[in-house]
Amino acid sequence: MTSQILQDFYDGRRSKDLPFIVNDEAKILRGAYASRSGAVVCIDISEVMPKFLIEFGDGTDELVPLDNLERIDDHVA
Repeated sequence: MTSQILQDFYDGRRSKDLPFIVNDEAKILRGAYASRSGAVVCIDISEVMPKFLIEFGDGTDELVPLDNLERIDDHVA
């Protein structure tokens, strides 16, 4: 199952359990980085709730839990 989630993430196959794929734009909802947005570049599925590495326009990044992200729709999935 774990390898399938990773494969789907990098192959661009969203699902109910995987609402983000590589290069999606996402906005952070709460915390120190609230309201910042960036590109989803990696997924960490080592815990029950996945975390996504968000890369900001200035080159910095932050690992953010799924429940703290909102996808910015700029294209149809």
